[in-house]
Amino acid sequence: LSNGSKGEYIKEMEKAIAEGTVKELSREEMDNYLGPVNYNNHFEVMKESSISTDLRIVSNSAQKNARSGLSLKECMKKGLDGMALLTEVLIHFRTVLKAIILDLKKAYQAIHLRELELHLRRILWRKGPEEERKDYGYTLATFGDLAAALLLEVGKRRAAEIGRSIDPSAAQQLKDNLYVDDGYVRRKVEEVERMLG
Repeated sequence: LSNGSKGEYIKEMEKAIAEGTVKELSREEMDNYLGPVNYNNHFEVMKESSISTDLRIVSNSAQKNARSGLSLKECMKKGLDGMALLTEVLIHFRTVLKAIILDLKKAYQAIHLRELELHLRRILWRKGPEEERKDYGYTLATFGDLAAALLLEVGKRRAAEIGRSIDPSAAQQLKDNLYVDDGYVRRKVEEVERMLG
């Protein structure tokens, strides 16, 4: 780990385990699973400009498997590109008098994965050399997953459809005015003031 970030790395991993993003796999669970298995390495990515998280743990799905010679990324389908065009979102934003800027918190980690992905995205983890390594698997999508962007778009559109009866305008803007997990909602001045806070 770079820059003496071991303590922060441990804290982030413990948080992921406590939140259920990463789950410990029991020996029985691994023995009973009969599908394909893949282990990824994991490492830190530092983003010192971030206000909320300056260290992010990344699972490396581009790492080649020693037996097959393929990486997990090479075996995954990306799917169709369903994202809104960034240029359209930015140009349209400049036409709005008042807007609410939003960010979907940990957007990718709202996407739950199946048992197959759990075992294809196993990692080994221990806090230090004195501890025994344990097997873990990712239960939720993470930044960098090939299909995560598509899954997020499907989720946002589904939420818009379900919420259309509550606020048709906001539901449509959820589809049109978000680029990945950042965007804006244009509202009348009095609506913006009511929704702030």
